[in-house]
Parts: sequence; structure tokens; C-alpha cells
Amino acid sequence: MNNEMIKKTTEKRVFLSDKEQHQKVSKIALIMSLIPILSQFITFFKVHYTVSHLFGIANILCILCSFVLSILCIKNRENRNLMNIFSMILSGLFMVIIAIIAFSVVVYAVKG
Repeated sequence: MNNEMIKKTTEKRVFLSDKEQHQKVSKIALIMSLIPILSQFITFFKVHYTVSHLFGIANILCILCSFVLSILCIKNRENRNLMNIFSMILSGLFMVIIAIIAFSVVVYAVKG
């Protein structure tokens, strides 16, 4: 009986089982992964130092959120599509860039 209960609880925990809900989350993930690219146009204008830092923090949060949403969308094999895969690849590349920058800052701080 205990094994049956575990099976029932794991089967009910399907995230984004509805197609409409999945499409909305897919679009949100794609838009959030494109925001860091679009916000780079702000660098063409003269922006105050603190505003540029705020945009950097917003970009990092958008990348993290789009990465999580992309993972949640790709988890379900039936609902995978090109938009989810593109969003996952784009946010994954941004995550690698953030990791490299963070690693280089830590190495620079330790050396010096």
C-alpha cells in the first residue's frame, strides 16, 4: 500500500500539464532570456553608473529566472518545442558567461 501511495503522489505532481500554461511559460522564458541582449542597447546612451549596475542586476535575475523556467518547460517531453530549446541554450550560455566572470573576479580578489 505504501508503494501505491508513492506512485499516486508522484503522478499528480506534473508541472505545466496544460498546453496553454506551457506555452505562456515558454514565451515568458524566451522573452526573459532575450532581455539581457536588448538591454545592451542602453550602453549606447550615456547612463549613470548606478543605473547601469541596476540593469546588470536585472539582467542576472532575468537570466536565472529564464534558466529555471526553461528547465521546467523542457522537463515534460511531450511539450518540448524549438522555443524551449532555444531559450534553454541562450540562458545556459549566459549562465556560463556569468560563471566565468564570477570566477575571474574571485581569482582577481584572491591574487590581489
